[in-house]
Amino acid sequence: MKVGISPFGIWRPGHPPSVRGLDAYAVLYADSLKWLRQGWLDYAAPQLYWNIDAPEQSFPELLNWWASQNDRKRHLWPAISPNRIGASRPADEIMNQVRLTRQHRAAEGNIHWSVRAFLRNAGAITDALAYGHYSSPALVPASRWLDATPPSAPKLTVEEAAGNLAVSWQSGGPEVVSQWVVQTRNGNEWSLEIFPGARKLCTIETTEVVAVSAVDRCGNLSAPAVLERRELKLP
Repeated sequence: MKVGISPFGIWRPGHPPSVRGLDAYAVLYADSLKWLRQGWLDYAAPQLYWNIDAPEQSFPELLNWWASQNDRKRHLWPAISPNRIGASRPADEIMNQVRLTRQHRAAEGNIHWSVRAFLRNAGAITDALAYGHYSSPALVPASRWLDATPPSAPKLTVEEAAGNLAVSWQSGGPEVVSQWVVQTRNGNEWSLEIFPGARKLCTIETTEVVAVSAVDRCGNLSAPAVLERRELKLP
């Protein structure tokens, strides 16, 4: 379980200097900056629901400010609002906010408000993300302040099965495995699947490389167990 909060995106007006708006500290009695600086949170998702070019609530300026306050390096997942897609906010605004977040070294992802926008595919945002930024599955970043030791590399077995490959794996150590990452490569292209910890096998098409890694409950990724085509003894 992770403990976190999605506070109002402005801690206090003037932080950073260009920002104006509600004073959450004085009006909502929420000192979210203190919670972040003290490391009382596993993640912070400040509600940065404004546009990139908003003159007094600029998304990138607020993102940079929150990142600069994160001394204890907790997860920073800025919250953005696809619910506001409409006449004054095209879906490209959300796509660009996701892009800016990904480009920021101190931010590891976004939380979207809310699922309703995706269910109705507002401005085709669901399709745009599915075929763009979110076209590949991703792991939740590791919470290394809770545990920084990665699990042991798994033991990997690959066999031919009716023209495909039967891939199975076992834990390489005593650690509790939360998820498994299965990667395959053909030429220069990699594909990735993530399976729950109870899953120990899958069937894939013939490939040049198979790699399986273990993920523990705090998100630490093991070294991969890797088999290449020559080791698989495939034609």
